[in-house]
Amino acid sequence: MGLSVNGKPPVSKTGTPRSNRGRPVQVIKQYLKETLVEMKKVAWPDRRYIIVATLIILVLVCITAVFVMAVDFALAKIFGVLMR
Repeated sequence: MGLSVNGKPPVSKTGTPRSNRGRPVQVIKQYLKETLVEMKKVAWPDRRYIIVATLIILVLVCITAVFVMAVDFALAKIFGVLMR
């Protein structure tokens, strides 16, 4: 592997050396380690927030379904009358 402009080995965006290329097991291990570190930084929502957000989404989906059904019914009636 070649050297970069500053004479040091190339480094990935995460700051880890790229010397593991060609070693799939090492690359996968490093990826999983970095992923675990990043997952620990995530601010996960609490249970109450998830329940409230899910209920809001379900209500909005139901309202949208009723609206689409009403528009479909109205258009079917209008085109039914026009096609006579």
